[in-house]
Amino acid sequence: MEKDNEKKSYLDDWENMDWNNAEGFAEAGIKHHLENIGLEHLAERGAILDIGCGDGKLLAELAKIYPNARFFGLSSDVEAAKRNNPEAEIRNGQFSSLPFDNASMDLAISSRIFDYAEEAKIGLYFQTFKIRELASEIYRVLIPGGLYMPLELMIDDYFSQEDWSFFNEHFKCLSSISPGQVKILQKC
Repeated sequence: MEKDNEKKSYLDDWENMDWNNAEGFAEAGIKHHLENIGLEHLAERGAILDIGCGDGKLLAELAKIYPNARFFGLSSDVEAAKRNNPEAEIRNGQFSSLPFDNASMDLAISSRIFDYAEEAKIGLYFQTFKIRELASEIYRVLIPGGLYMPLELMIDDYFSQEDWSFFNEHFKCLSSISPGQVKILQKC
């Protein structure tokens, strides 16, 4: 019964989370979600990649939670990301061609990058990517059994099943919370 209360509390935290607060986001959005499905060990000592890490604040918060992990980021502002997390290896690059080795990451995360996907049809950004290209790259850089956590506001509202076909074919969905906000996908 106590486990149910913990889960409810965790879900309440998630529902009320401030998406602009890196500390709360790392704790409620990543740590608790991995604990909830029993796979936190992948983050504890593994290689964690933040795709589109921006200023690196989320990586810095994750480094406090997982001090034995290795951190990597993809950012268009490498200097700012390194300032906030000097221990992380930050690289500039494209979502459709991640500048990391094959099978080198245990956990990949992304936060609010799907607004840039061509399939989103928002039209706010000049640089876009195709979901299938990103999915293929995430698959390439993850170890067998590695996890991908897209942390987004409304994944299911933006995209059709066809848009997500590569994810559906090559990843197993282990968990989904607040429909369309967080999924934990495991590389098959």
